[in-house]
Amino acid sequence: MKYKEEHLFFSLPPAHPLSGSSILDLKDLSGETMLLRSHLGFWQNILDEKMPDTHFITQEDTVFNELVKASALPSFSSDLVIQREGNVPNRINIPIRDEEVHVTYYCCYLKKTQAVAKLFPSKGA
Repeated sequence: MKYKEEHLFFSLPPAHPLSGSSILDLKDLSGETMLLRSHLGFWQNILDEKMPDTHFITQEDTVFNELVKASALPSFSSDLVIQREGNVPNRINIPIRDEEVHVTYYCCYLKKTQAVAKLFPSKGA
């Protein structure tokens, strides 16, 4: 069963040269220094493949959030994070065009538990 989708954004400070863009590709920021959350799971593989020349400064969630607020370095966010935590002040979220950063999550269950699965409808998808 389709559960929800997630779409990645660049989170840029207003002074960044690309902050006025309406949409970007991962390659547009390749080679820059960026802030990155640790423990990214499958997102890490995508970034390693698509942005090999980028220097990522990786931090745990609580430190990461504070660094993003205080830093002029680009970072990433997603529509799910923005929905859950709100927009970070003084940041512009720009959608990323690459199809690899638009993911769909599915909920898998045994057919015999289908009645239970219907008790938890998808939110936002």
